[in-house]
Amino acid sequence: MSPQIVSVSSSQEDHKCAARALSEQLDKLGCRYAFIGGFAWSLLGSVRPTEDIDVLIETQGTDISVLRESLVELNGHFAKLGFKLYYVQSPSEDVAREELVRRSRNNVLVETLQAGMLGLPVAAEPTIMVGDHSIRILHPCILILTKFKRWSVSHTSTRPKTIRKVASDRNDINFLIQWLAERQIVIQFQLYQGKSKPELLLMVRRFHDKYMESTDLMGSLRSIMPDDWGTMLALPAPEESSDVPPL
Repeated sequence: MSPQIVSVSSSQEDHKCAARALSEQLDKLGCRYAFIGGFAWSLLGSVRPTEDIDVLIETQGTDISVLRESLVELNGHFAKLGFKLYYVQSPSEDVAREELVRRSRNNVLVETLQAGMLGLPVAAEPTIMVGDHSIRILHPCILILTKFKRWSVSHTSTRPKTIRKVASDRNDINFLIQWLAERQIVIQFQLYQGKSKPELLLMVRRFHDKYMESTDLMGSLRSIMPDDWGTMLALPAPEESSDVPPL
């Protein structure tokens, strides 16, 4: 039997509604958090569609799966189906949560990401509040480094699914380079907790070497890391690994 397809919303308004509810519960639980990924980009003005909301959470030693269970218990809008967490538009006490996800339309898929795992920052800070509803996202001065990280380890992959994600990551990087440059905000490598500055600069070096002929883009990139540009270029040319993990 083929698995039942779950209806998932790509509406930014639905995503904002889910993010507000999630923020309220995480505040109650005393967890520091910040939204990242495509949803954070959309709040900054990107028009790339996304089908989930990614939230980086400092779990304070609590297993992320236990935290998901707490969210389900605290708010009837949250429901699990398998290992995935969803925000359901219209909760019902008369229907089991998993069945509610299956029956509901325009669920919001919530990706809860534990800080410090998968190369993500170990701290969900610094942050800024954006949008009409003041949703907390990782500050763009280090948010961009989360995309450089994933692009850096995946850009040589020949897997079709990963190739699509790499293209999406590149577009996100390009968008945020311009966003930062227009506001004269520089990348704060030292604030990204969990990777050393040389490691982060090496990721940017890979991107630079791949797209150095895009002179306008490189000019904007240089403008948002003026004190680190020379150091980045002085690094040994990075070796590309063929052992690319699946995404």
